[in-house]
Amino acid sequence: MAFTPCLPCTALFAVLDQLATYHNETMTDSVIRFCSYVPSEWHPLTDTFCKWPRDELRALEGYDPDYICHNVFSACVGYDECFIFKSPKKVNVRFQRDAAVTEAEPHYWCRSGFNFGILCNLEDAYVNAFGKDKIYVPPTLDDKDRDRFSPSLNAYRGAYWHGKDCNDSDGWIRPGALPTDGDALIDSNCNGIVGMYDSERTREDVFCCNVSISKNLGVIVLGDSAAAHFHIPPQWLEVQNMSSKTYDNLYLALANEFDWPMLSMATGFMNSTWASIGAQTQSIYNYLLNWNRCNRNDFQNLAFNGATMKSVSEQLPHQWSRRSIFDKPALVILATIGNDVCNGHVTDTLAHMTTPEDMTFYAKNVLLQLNDDRLRKGSHVIIIGTADGRLLYDQLHARYYPLGKLRRDVTYSDFYEWLTCLHENPCIGYLSSNETLRNLTYQRSQELNQALSDVVAQFRSDVIDVHFYADLYKDTFTELKETWPEDKLWEVVEPVDGFHPGQVFEATSAKILWRWIQKTIPHAIGPSNQYNGEIDAYTKK
Repeated sequence: MAFTPCLPCTALFAVLDQLATYHNETMTDSVIRFCSYVPSEWHPLTDTFCKWPRDELRALEGYDPDYICHNVFSACVGYDECFIFKSPKKVNVRFQRDAAVTEAEPHYWCRSGFNFGILCNLEDAYVNAFGKDKIYVPPTLDDKDRDRFSPSLNAYRGAYWHGKDCNDSDGWIRPGALPTDGDALIDSNCNGIVGMYDSERTREDVFCCNVSISKNLGVIVLGDSAAAHFHIPPQWLEVQNMSSKTYDNLYLALANEFDWPMLSMATGFMNSTWASIGAQTQSIYNYLLNWNRCNRNDFQNLAFNGATMKSVSEQLPHQWSRRSIFDKPALVILATIGNDVCNGHVTDTLAHMTTPEDMTFYAKNVLLQLNDDRLRKGSHVIIIGTADGRLLYDQLHARYYPLGKLRRDVTYSDFYEWLTCLHENPCIGYLSSNETLRNLTYQRSQELNQALSDVVAQFRSDVIDVHFYADLYKDTFTELKETWPEDKLWEVVEPVDGFHPGQVFEATSAKILWRWIQKTIPHAIGPSNQYNGEIDAYTKK
């Protein structure tokens, strides 16, 4: 998909316009109000915008965001018919510009006072660095020993994404590592268990290495933005409750690519105090930790936005850190639930979906890579089936989108159509009013699931066991339908993108997947660790 500044421009001016309406003030006043909400660390980037000449702001009074972005800032050149608000005013408004910049030039908005830098240069910088249509996942930063674990939560791909490194000067000390000499002297795997239990036995040997107790098992997730837990806070767009705290998590969201792996279904490890989340965290990592306290800190979220089975296969060698001879077994969750059928190709979306043949090839390739010295014997891989995304349109299309709540003038159907017009729709096949297209997309997802089922049935290994759970997201939605009011079900979807699972959905998926593990593959986890109480008493000293 091409990145167009029309989208951020329209969203920004919609927020400013609605702030003015809600507080019964001018556009100039709403800019001042909005800028007072922006955290101080962002002021160097927003000062030009916040100090925009007031006479020029006054000239925008009375014009809707579509018109401003189309006709004043030329942010929507090439998308002349793309309006999210259905009645753009056709009044001639001009600002005096540099003679070298014509009105027809795309991205004049990026040369104006409304330049947020990264929003304007994102696509060009990405294409220049990595090539068009290429997914690239940079390595963990703040990682001095290059073991791909960081001691810092705030580092790029840092400890929000994986267990915290307890010694960043020694690459042999990291979450998930096998203990060194029973960890009598050092905590080699960062699980907090070190030293002697008695005169002859180490704590690690007693608590974690007894064959009669629960299995040591880390959790690793490979997948897409759903597995990484993509989330844009709806409070950023809803003016009714905006305050000086609304954008407090702006840096956190941008630094993590709008992903919240620390709250995700697979690797969530903390409960959120952020107002935008609105639900408790539950995850497979938490379940494994409660099952066996020796699993503390042993998780990695290797998911990334836009991932397909092909790109997971291509990126795995660059992301993976575990080795069969140095690390404990792991439970790997392979979940590319959407992008193999979801794409932004407006005219030929079906032609750009992954074929069953390609799904078979790349899924096999991922398993072969995992089997090749990357996982210790006793590891398990669970492949999650492609989700049925038809529920998205069914649940959301008539509901009001966050930018349309104040005036009740923009539904999710309007939002999806606008994204399609801008060539920014992440899933043409499902986020569409065309029921036939939605059903054809579902049909392809079922074909891909059959291919995955066949791969699992045919795969043979003496090292890893492979399993397939086709209907995790269907089962999750079914359970939510039994516990949530019918008129509230739509709220389990992320409200800003109208596409990803929300926090409640993530937590419920974790509960159902854990239940499935206990019922279907109980040998993968073994019995609960009888020493959990002693471990807690020791680690809390």
